[in-house]
Amino acid sequence: MKSAGELLDAVGRVPLADLPTPLQEAPRLAKHLGLSRLLLKRDDATGLAMGGNKARKLEYDFAPILEKGATSSSRSEARSRTTR
Repeated sequence: MKSAGELLDAVGRVPLADLPTPLQEAPRLAKHLGLSRLLLKRDDATGLAMGGNKARKLEYDFAPILEKGATSSSRSEARSRTTR
């Protein structure tokens, strides 16, 4: 059986974000929460204003769109349309 990483590698992806994003130590917050150590994932460091999860999703959404030869794409909650 293939691992999740192997399955993801088989799916098309268009790199949009600076990944992986770094972890940053938060010693004062850890102390306040009674933890010995706390690391924060810095998804604000993707290089895009929208953050990590949206950028990661778009990387996979755009691959099949570009493979079809599209030059523009628009997307809304109600519908999705791709234009050549």
